[in-house]
Amino acid sequence: MFGGHDPREPPMASPSIPIIGHMVGLARMVTKPELVQAVQKQPRLLAFPPIEAKFASSICGVSSKAQVILANNVNGDEGHTGLSMESYDGMRFALKPGPGLDDMNRVMLQEIVKSLDDLQPVGKSGETSRTIGIYS
Repeated sequence: MFGGHDPREPPMASPSIPIIGHMVGLARMVTKPELVQAVQKQPRLLAFPPIEAKFASSICGVSSKAQVILANNVNGDEGHTGLSMESYDGMRFALKPGPGLDDMNRVMLQEIVKSLDDLQPVGKSGETSRTIGIYS
């Protein structure tokens, strides 16, 4: 999807998410300490926003006009303009500490509780808990 594996590139990481991980095929790992510094010196070249834009363009089936919009100023080199930079500004604002973040966390925890409750089987007499002997 994104081209073959160049032998000069770091090895591919095995996808941990079935199907989606294989479709994306973007995971790379740096396995040699001497390469870490070289990678860290390339923040614009190895940044997430261009990968995100390419992913959206390739996987989500956007039009060529939408691809241009997604690829516009992905690293913020031209200031805080473009969908990528404006989205990050919006996320930072929404996730700053305060009542808005507290509300999001509350809803998230309620959803987690519902999911966990669904994992607990209901017994024959309607009980929803059971004792587990951890020292048996």
